[in-house]
Amino acid sequence: MFSKLSALTVLATAATAIAAPAAAATDKYQWLVTGYTNTCTAATCYYGFNVSGETGPRGQPAFDATGCSGNTIPTTLKSCAVVGLDLPGDVETSEENLGIDVGANVFVKLSFHQEGVEYTYTGNQTVKPTFGGPLEFYITPTVVTGVPDKA
Repeated sequence: MFSKLSALTVLATAATAIAAPAAAATDKYQWLVTGYTNTCTAATCYYGFNVSGETGPRGQPAFDATGCSGNTIPTTLKSCAVVGLDLPGDVETSEENLGIDVGANVFVKLSFHQEGVEYTYTGNQTVKPTFGGPLEFYITPTVVTGVPDKA
């Protein structure tokens, strides 16, 4: 059940965040994940990969992040070791283990400051276990927020 507090939180968040307009069909923006590996033990899974994105159709900055790694306990975002981004910002990643038969959910978050606004793009992709070696795949950002910088 949706509580009054939840409704208030949603309204407060909506009032402070600027939602990006719906992208047109030609506004395809994707990130390329390369060298993805995943190794699991009985207790947790460890992942590693690189991710990059070209300049987006709405002016999103190009970036290149290497050394994106961590484990699935806890499932929290972690900054990549090296981030190449021409604006102040960061690239963070995480992974959620979905079991040996399904694989893992790989999450990427790009945040940057541009023209007085802090933007956050997040996306994820479910991938099969990497028994055969490194994988390459695309992630399409599905959630975009923009919040004015505090002056």
